[in-house]
Amino acid sequence: MTGKGKVMIVEDEAIIAMDIRSTVEGLGYTVTATASSGDEALSKVDDADPDIILMDIKIAGEMDGIQTAGEINETHNIPIIYITSYSDEKTLERAMDTRPYSYILKPINERALAVELKLALHSHKMELKLIQAHHELQKAYEKLEMLNDMKNDTIMTISNNIQMQISDASDAINQAMRSPEQNEKQYLSKAKRGLLNQTRILDHLRGKMEIHDDTLAISTSVFNLNDLASLVAREISSDADNMGIEITLPDEKITV
Repeated sequence: MTGKGKVMIVEDEAIIAMDIRSTVEGLGYTVTATASSGDEALSKVDDADPDIILMDIKIAGEMDGIQTAGEINETHNIPIIYITSYSDEKTLERAMDTRPYSYILKPINERALAVELKLALHSHKMELKLIQAHHELQKAYEKLEMLNDMKNDTIMTISNNIQMQISDASDAINQAMRSPEQNEKQYLSKAKRGLLNQTRILDHLRGKMEIHDDTLAISTSVFNLNDLASLVAREISSDADNMGIEITLPDEKITV
């Protein structure tokens, strides 16, 4: 940006255009192009690359300033300030449809122009930041959706695999329970209840999965396998002794 900014002036009266240019340059801005018609403004806007456009509403050619501004808005994101001697309600409504940053009546007051230029450029800068923030938010949302889909797919895959194993084990236990040995039936009943508890734990796991930033995390707690092993050993000790099986437990602490 040169100086305070680059300005394009669209005004069909040469003397007024020169006066506006002098005022704008006196405020510290650089005028990169002037145009007297809509077609000329459209042909120059790319090369001029203005930060802001001062657009007279009544200009030469088939298009007036409002129509020209509308054409520029279709392809460029450049703030526009209307300068005009027209202040009727109908003209104002047409101008508002093109989302101008301001509307200055002729004759132009230097102080008022200085304020409007500064406010328009600042507002446009804030608008660009909001657009960038929106794009970043959209990308973050899309990434979050992708992670959420990955999480759901992972949970579903793990759940289905374990559910299948539990179902197979449960069927095997049901067959074993047809045995006439009462003690075996009692033990197998306990084992089956344990397997069914695993199903409830898996359901609980679904609710514990969370997403933190761009990583997957599971809410966890420490579980002592030694305690479980000791419990199982006590429950099957009598059957093991009868079958001549010796049960030993590890000395080291095992946690998951």
